[in-house]
Amino acid sequence: MISRSLIEDLSVKWQTQEFNVAREYAQHVLLSALYGADEDIKLVFKGGTALRLLRQSPRFSEDLDFTGWMKAFHSGRYVELAVKEASKAGLEFKTRESNETSGGWFALVEARVHDWPVRVEWNISLRAGRAPLSETVLVSTPLWLPYSVRALPAAAMAAEKLEALFRREKPRDFFDVYYLLRNRLGVTEIAAQKTGLIKCVRGLNPKAVKNELKQFLPRSQWALISQFPKILEQELERL
Repeated sequence: MISRSLIEDLSVKWQTQEFNVAREYAQHVLLSALYGADEDIKLVFKGGTALRLLRQSPRFSEDLDFTGWMKAFHSGRYVELAVKEASKAGLEFKTRESNETSGGWFALVEARVHDWPVRVEWNISLRAGRAPLSETVLVSTPLWLPYSVRALPAAAMAAEKLEALFRREKPRDFFDVYYLLRNRLGVTEIAAQKTGLIKCVRGLNPKAVKNELKQFLPRSQWALISQFPKILEQELERL
């Protein structure tokens, strides 16, 4: 397990709560264990945490999201495999829930990183047919040794993010779209949904935006939160 002092130091450097750093450490350990397993893992990493860990988004994230193309019961086996291997790193991971859902698999894994209890949700969407287009990405972080993951390309990740945004309209999804735009990732996919996105942005609740984004963004990003809907709309209008 990494030291408490490293978590505290990175919390200062990254301008965020120590809890966010501790949870991200647990995410790295689980992902490294999953993709380091000696078998063909039929899961492709995606979502907000993928944007954070692979594309350097400033937004901290809670869940591990994947697309899979196997029978549902394999998802539960993958979770248990990752938990077993990750526990060898000095963390006692426990699976609190692991069940099939209407669209795939959900699992809840918990651990204690020094004084910080962390929870990592696994959301696996299962697709019939062939494996989706993916790429191998090397993950480098001060929290863990370098490791590789299989991830969705930027365009497909943007399409999945848009699907999530229209389904639940959480402020974090709008920020992820903003980050994608600012970094010229998935622009074609976002531009195709411009009208619907602007309509959703105009319906954002400023208080909800502030409450949610302050949890996940470093303090260096807080200045944009109060004007975030306006800023995002301006970015969309430029498309």
